[in-house]
Amino acid sequence: MSDIPNPLIFGLTPGKAKISRDERTSMNNETSSEDNKVPTKRVKISDGLATVPKIEPNETFAGTLKIFLEADVAGDFQLTPWVGKIMDTVGENEELVAKKKEFTTEEDNTIISIFNVIWKRDEGEKEDPVDARTPGVIAAVWNEAKTKASEENPLIPTFLRRCLQRKRLVENGTVLTCAAALLLELSSAIEDFCQLVRGMYRGKFDCCVIVENYETQLDILSDEFVADESDEMGSIFRWVNGPGKGIDNARVNYALSIGGESGSGKTHAALHCINLLEGKRKGDGLEYLNIYIKLTGGLEYEIPVSCVRVYYGEGTDEGKAATDVIEKYNLRTARAVDNQMQDKATDENDLSTLRRLRVSLCFDFLCKEIQRITGCLSLWGSEKFRRVHIILDEAAVCPWVYRSVNQIYKDEMYIPSLFSQKTGFGEYFAVICCSTANETLFENLLSTQGLFYPVIMCPCDAVYTKILSSEKRMSEPVKKMVALFLRNDFFWKLVENRRCGVFAAKLIRESVVHMIPEGNSIEDQSEELSTFFSQADMESITSIAGFIVCVVVAQYKMSNGGKNFNTKKMRQLAATTIRTLLCCPKESLRTFSLIKDPDVVQTGMLGVITTPVEAGSNEKELLISVSAAQLVMAATNYGGRSLLTMNASGGSFEVFSAALFSLYLDGYSRSYYEAGKYEESTISAFLQSVSATTLVRSDAMVNHKNVRPVMFAQHQIAGGGYLETALSELESLVGQSKESAFVIVNCRGANYADLMAKSGDVLYLLQCKASRENPTLHATDELLKMGFSVVVQKPPEEPQSKSSENAETPNNSSRQKPVEIKQPSSAAMNTTKSLLSALGCKTAVPVFVCTEPKADHVKTNLKSAVQTHHAKGFGWGGSAALLFVGRSIEQSTIISI
Repeated sequence: MSDIPNPLIFGLTPGKAKISRDERTSMNNETSSEDNKVPTKRVKISDGLATVPKIEPNETFAGTLKIFLEADVAGDFQLTPWVGKIMDTVGENEELVAKKKEFTTEEDNTIISIFNVIWKRDEGEKEDPVDARTPGVIAAVWNEAKTKASEENPLIPTFLRRCLQRKRLVENGTVLTCAAALLLELSSAIEDFCQLVRGMYRGKFDCCVIVENYETQLDILSDEFVADESDEMGSIFRWVNGPGKGIDNARVNYALSIGGESGSGKTHAALHCINLLEGKRKGDGLEYLNIYIKLTGGLEYEIPVSCVRVYYGEGTDEGKAATDVIEKYNLRTARAVDNQMQDKATDENDLSTLRRLRVSLCFDFLCKEIQRITGCLSLWGSEKFRRVHIILDEAAVCPWVYRSVNQIYKDEMYIPSLFSQKTGFGEYFAVICCSTANETLFENLLSTQGLFYPVIMCPCDAVYTKILSSEKRMSEPVKKMVALFLRNDFFWKLVENRRCGVFAAKLIRESVVHMIPEGNSIEDQSEELSTFFSQADMESITSIAGFIVCVVVAQYKMSNGGKNFNTKKMRQLAATTIRTLLCCPKESLRTFSLIKDPDVVQTGMLGVITTPVEAGSNEKELLISVSAAQLVMAATNYGGRSLLTMNASGGSFEVFSAALFSLYLDGYSRSYYEAGKYEESTISAFLQSVSATTLVRSDAMVNHKNVRPVMFAQHQIAGGGYLETALSELESLVGQSKESAFVIVNCRGANYADLMAKSGDVLYLLQCKASRENPTLHATDELLKMGFSVVVQKPPEEPQSKSSENAETPNNSSRQKPVEIKQPSSAAMNTTKSLLSALGCKTAVPVFVCTEPKADHVKTNLKSAVQTHHAKGFGWGGSAALLFVGRSIEQSTIISI
């Protein structure tokens, strides 16, 4: 007869039903034919992942162990849902096999603790020791007890009594069931994790992928991957195929940080690192695993009460030290542990213990996330993956996790080593951290400095061009048409963002086939191309490109951190960030606070790179930038999706310049700043921050509450019959928006400024000159056209180089000859006077906007031409401002490390 009054034959199954293996691998909304092409090996493959609820402590091994060790064996004891799942699963298995040959010391101590709870000791047995047994013995005892189970020999009591070498058991059936579940989880392969996860193969990544929700998190990242030949992809390739010489145990070999602006390709590259492995062949995907976890800034991971026993074992010196620091500093969460390590008041003798505790908590957190996502309690498999990459997206928003995976502390105390020691599903583990964080922020996140090589993804249009050039179905005429899109300046810069390049390439491929039907003969296609997109009518392709830009920008915003912000918030973030960067003195760049601002980091607007000045030097060049692609996307906030297609009123370059100037003005909008924190600015300071020329000082102020979207003149604003009508419309506009700044695009062909902008009592008159190769600018004619007198500083008479043909004068103020003064026509002067009156302005400022020249000498000559032609009149008396469009905004300085 049994010693237990109410013996349990098997166990209880309270709580939620177990998610079956089929359910976990068959729930799928995606029907991609590509993902269905999987290697025919081992298991039936399907392409879905179940999204399971967040795991509570009583649904985990650690949580159940804590409850068990604290149980009153003489009282009521409720089984946790975890126990029910385990006992359900072992009931389905005909025979269990051991996970390993030997237990670790920590596991031995845990088993002894379990035995001490269920052993009903007599007086003479209180000091007797307990043997932990081996995994193989425990599995074999279970199999035998299950085979011979009967009413006289109930399964669980028989199993436990034999494990305890015939010792008496406590008389509590639920406590014994819980003990059986704990012992079986420690010793036996209850669920085969590897077999389950091989049902999560993804053909687009050619590996197995664990992700919480493929459709929402990775669908956009499963687009075509192009391993471009950039320096950053070369660095990633070298890391994947490491280790480096002499640094076998350094973090550089097991943890990689990839940063860059949103859409730069960092996460896409991380997900395809597996495929950069030398020796990996197409079709080997079932042997490799990506674990994708997207972190959140508010992540709080509470320290499990049982963590000391689980992480350190029963009665160990390390466990006692961990308990002491938890109580000493009143630590409750992993973040609190991390914060304590950063606190200068922390006892140095405690740092080692805190560091071990933090990495253990991080390992525990990652394991539970994997269990939660997959629904699999076991992290053991019969056939291990050759290589496992744990990809932590947006890692910088959770510093304690980032520091944990990058910490250097003893050979065994780092995340990949812990996975190798304490789990059984991979032969090699590595961690890849992705974030819109920049290099400086990555370095600041580290608790220890040492070998650390972050990869920062820089602008690159190779992805866009390779995707289009690799399209085999396109005929030659269609390929020529596609090439015309690159003539569009703002489009050309946009696709340097890799994600935007993918979006744009898709849209172009879907669009051009409808412009020239593929069914036409080659001769017909060639003829149609020359007539539809002739040199005389490039506006058509420009307008289509402008529409694609706006669609791509909308798709981009919905695919990154910007989707959490409305248009007003995005305008504020972009405008104020750009103003702050432009106006930041070089000596303050080292402490530029916005590189750590959570909203700015989330949108990925800023790039930060440090480059050694020379080998062996402690000095580095610090470069902070906003890429040209980010500027294009920020500028589109000042109009609707059709903004860049509006060629009826003004050319595409003029429209884009209007949006960009609106962006610059918006950085000075008072409504974005709290009371007392707005810094006033003169128009000279504002323009000097964006101008390539040196400007005269002016006391006129930039003064507006907000900036309106770009507007288009209905009538030509120039001397002529429609001027009075246009002025009347402008007066009405000012009456409606007295405190707003705005930019107006003039009608095509108007013999005046291309754009007019108003802020406070200042009128900006802008002339736009676009050419990617060699923009031309006749400063005298353009200034006279806008009603200014022109004072020309004549250079000495000497032969001019051929390269300066497009500039009127080079800048050589030290050898200037007497000036020449030219007067405007009365019609031009009257037009500007009328505009000033209608808009309520006192000062008019000339501004030239040009595309960034490819050649440095062309840029130098353009600057000289503008600098040496001074505009006089309407409250201004000096050189015009000169803005170059199509480049990134950059600030740099030299810092000492």
